[in-house]
Amino acid sequence: MFVTVWLGILNVPTGQIVCANAGHEHPALMRNGKAFELIKERHGFVLGGMDGMTYVEYTIELNAGDTLFLYTDGVPEAAREDGAMYGLERMLTTLNAGNHPDCRTLLDNIYRDTCCFTEDAPAFDDLTMLCLQINPLWTADAMRLVPDSQSVELAISYLDSMLKDSVMPERMM
Repeated sequence: MFVTVWLGILNVPTGQIVCANAGHEHPALMRNGKAFELIKERHGFVLGGMDGMTYVEYTIELNAGDTLFLYTDGVPEAAREDGAMYGLERMLTTLNAGNHPDCRTLLDNIYRDTCCFTEDAPAFDDLTMLCLQINPLWTADAMRLVPDSQSVELAISYLDSMLKDSVMPERMM
């Protein structure tokens, strides 16, 4: 037996994910409101398939507004009774429909669409999905503060600069 694994370690301050893929599906990435595309990195061999395997790491740079979608093969291989499979093309079409403002909605929409496609045929594999969305207001150069009076002044100055162009009423600022 074997296991497929996609492993990613997110460095929150920089938005960089160091990744490795052991026979898992290609992740899908949407760059700040653009279309989802598969990240077609070179797969490593599945875990447990052979002794002594090594895996190559790669990096993904995430920026404000980016969304990363990870899934098991149960999504594109979800099948109807007649054997037709959901497929990567339909998955990408559903991801790019643009009717999911947050991760929960995105995951629900993919799940609903696979169920609709399979016409509730019994699943032969799991449908496991994960969505990571970078806050559109996040910046890689976010300030780091220590608990002292100078940091309080920096925080107030930063908030003032962020709020000056906002649509918030003056009395709330």
